[in-house]
Amino acid sequence: MKDLKAEFWDRMEDVRTGMLGLKGKGRLVAMSPRVDDDIPGKIWFITAQGTDLAQGVAAGPCEAQLVIADNDQGLYADIDGTLALSADREALDEVWSFVADSWFEGGKADPDVRLLCFTPREA
Repeated sequence: MKDLKAEFWDRMEDVRTGMLGLKGKGRLVAMSPRVDDDIPGKIWFITAQGTDLAQGVAAGPCEAQLVIADNDQGLYADIDGTLALSADREALDEVWSFVADSWFEGGKADPDVRLLCFTPREA
């Protein structure tokens, strides 16, 4: 019998694009999900201070939706969970990438960088 949760997390490690949005707050937007084996059960996103997602969770965690359709990984999922801002610098170090670096003049120290943490509940 397959462990579907373990298979999901294994496949998520190589997913590079998903659609993320806040429940009841409009549209989903393309984002780059990141997972870190050292912080299980979380999906991380890097965004800027002025984005709808960052502003939407500024007052606290919100219900959110992540949609993944990745042919290479064979992963197709509609995931409900909670999205929150995170001040976890270690997590930011782990999920930071050259792509994120190209979006922020000051790199990880740029004052506009916002780390979002998505905690899946069901898919």
